Amino acid sequence: MRKRRRWWAVAASVLVAGTGGLWVVGGATAETTAVDAGEVGERIVARAVVVPKEGVAEVRSRTDGRVVKVLVREGQSVKAGDLLAEIEPESVENEVTRREAELDSLRGSAAAVAQGARPEELSAAEAELRATREELALAESRALREQRLADRGVSPSASADEAKRALGVARARVEAAEARVKLARAGGRKSDVTSANARVRAAKAAVSQAKQELNKTRVVAPIAGVVLSRRIDPGDVIAGSTAGVGAPAFEIADVANTELQMEVEEVDASRLVPGLAVRVTPPGRPETLGSGTVSRVGAQLQRRSIGAFDARERGEGWVRVGWIDARWEGDQGMPLGQRVEIIAELPPRKVTARVPRSAVRIRNGRATVDVATTLGFRETAVELGAADDAHVEVRGLPAGARVRTRR
Repeated sequence: MRKRRRWWAVAASVLVAGTGGLWVVGGATAETTAVDAGEVGERIVARAVVVPKEGVAEVRSRTDGRVVKVLVREGQSVKAGDLLAEIEPESVENEVTRREAELDSLRGSAAAVAQGARPEELSAAEAELRATREELALAESRALREQRLADRGVSPSASADEAKRALGVARARVEAAEARVKLARAGGRKSDVTSANARVRAAKAAVSQAKQELNKTRVVAPIAGVVLSRRIDPGDVIAGSTAGVGAPAFEIADVANTELQMEVEEVDASRLVPGLAVRVTPPGRPETLGSGTVSRVGAQLQRRSIGAFDARERGEGWVRVGWIDARWEGDQGMPLGQRVEIIAELPPRKVTARVPRSAVRIRNGRATVDVATTLGFRETAVELGAADDAHVEVRGLPAGARVRTRR
């Protein structure tokens, strides 16, 4: 019994010793390096997308109706003012015709009021004035004669009095005729003319409004560019009264005048400044597509809209936006929406702990390194800082610790 126990004890010792030997051998044969202090060339790596400098014009219908014509397709170039589509205009055209007829009628009435009497009426009034003046001359002559006869006693005084009354009537007729001529020459009354002109102005406004409604049946390009999208077809019934709601009928942009819109993580937001030189590469690939300079920077952080390339960036939702004037290699240009990677090299800075890039592994959005121990390697989570092509700053490891660099 005692011999059996001693045998098991020896076997266990050998097994432990053998296993320990394997850990030591594994640790000895793996390539390791020490965590040390040094310089790390900092850089900003961000995602960017090609966008039009002047933005995208969203064209919507301004009136309700049925689409009768669509004159453009996606990818077609247009000039500002080009007709894109027409909405059934018949009812609005009839309204314009009616309003114009009303305006013509009111203009004629206003002209008649302002002019006053017609030429024929003025001639008649002037003829009447001449006749009354002749009557006045006769009445004056008769009154003078009758007065002389009465003074000599040849004629009764009653005849002289009657002649005087006839003279007064003749003078009153002349005054009335002169007033009629003056009125015919002067035109209508001021209040009538003002009222007539006001009706004409109201009719003009109504015509203008009707024409504006007619123009709303014509959907035109607000800018020169290329049609990015078209969402209406002939026969569609659209509701222009809900302007600003839902997808636009057309989207147009100037594709020849573009820039890059980049999103920088919150941790690097303060280092994004106008004038910063950048290099443009395909996502995750080293070749250079072009270069550029940051032209302007957003004033506040915002939610990510472009996305992220790796797990670390996906874990941070707030970004700062910057815009880049890009120069492409070979002047090949890039289509709108093309996604690229932006690399901005910053001056190197000293760090207290760094490891080779090959020592860091990203797993489930977490950075880890394998730290050497007497029994092998222990996977240890670390926080990453600045990084360049050779080294990465790490936090959470003491200087001098050895980490595995090749697996």
